[in-house]
Amino acid sequence: MTNGTIKADRVTNISGKAADIISVFTSTAITDLGTAETLTITDNPTVTQLNTILGYTTAPVSAVITASMADLNSLTETGNNITVSVTGDYTTTELTALSAKTIGTVTTNAGTTLTGTYA
Repeated sequence: MTNGTIKADRVTNISGKAADIISVFTSTAITDLGTAETLTITDNPTVTQLNTILGYTTAPVSAVITASMADLNSLTETGNNITVSVTGDYTTTELTALSAKTIGTVTTNAGTTLTGTYA
């Protein structure tokens, strides 16, 4: 156990579960944490957790998320290495918009109904 504060100005990488990463950024016992730390989320975060973490940094974020398109529609960040697995049914418009939000892979599940025209 550490008493006092931890000065984190030299941290370059943070890896862990989404809730733990959020705790690091919101802790008053950790100071001087910047926005350039590379983040790796090791569990399957919720969209809300992922959006929160993406708001803490301008550095690359890597994560794997599985959720419904209804939830993934609220993913706010773009350009990070987020591997996405979509559950449920959705439209080609939704799938195209989701694909634009990540440089990672977007996969669909067997039995999914995809509607619309791909332009």
